[in-house]
Amino acid sequence: MKSKNLFAAVLLLLVCLPGPPAFAQEDAGDPLQLPSQVLDPEIGTDELALRLIPLTKDGLAALAPEWLGIVQIADALDPVGSAMTRIS
Repeated sequence: MKSKNLFAAVLLLLVCLPGPPAFAQEDAGDPLQLPSQVLDPEIGTDELALRLIPLTKDGLAALAPEWLGIVQIADALDPVGSAMTRIS
């Protein structure tokens, strides 16, 4: 009788235990994949603000140097009109 109860308990545990998450990252060492829309220099400020909301701290940290490069390139191409005034 004990072996049947033990078998039932083990079977219940195997059935009830959750498996790995379906959307888990395969390798945490992979660089972050930023959505291409947030890297578009032509994106509107309202849309950019909305697209930044779901990003994590790590995602925002990876995005900041990308945008710094975008602004620096825009300033280099148009030194008279500051890129920062066009963005804000």
